[in-house]
Amino acid sequence: MLTLNLSNIFLNQSAENKLEVIELVGQKMVEAGYTTEAYTVGLKMREAISSTFLGNGIAVPHGTPNTRDAVIKTGVVILQFPRGVDWGDGEKVFMAVGIAACSNEH
Repeated sequence: MLTLNLSNIFLNQSAENKLEVIELVGQKMVEAGYTTEAYTVGLKMREAISSTFLGNGIAVPHGTPNTRDAVIKTGVVILQFPRGVDWGDGEKVFMAVGIAACSNEH
């Protein structure tokens, strides 16, 4: 079962652009022991394929199936950006929910 720990919620973050957000999400996942650094490449690859912006100021960065081997254990990190970050196409992200999943556990 997936459990969200308070230690994986990061308030009052700042970033200049979505690439910085994605790199920060990747860093937090590594620090939490969910992924290796290689997973950040997957986060960037996924974003290049299609935007992870969901709407209502929320993005859900996640990897691609071919970077699943960089996942150590399933986990979620949440980063809040009070000033918002331009996500392109006129969209602004205030919350990024990073997901790393070993399978369909998420």
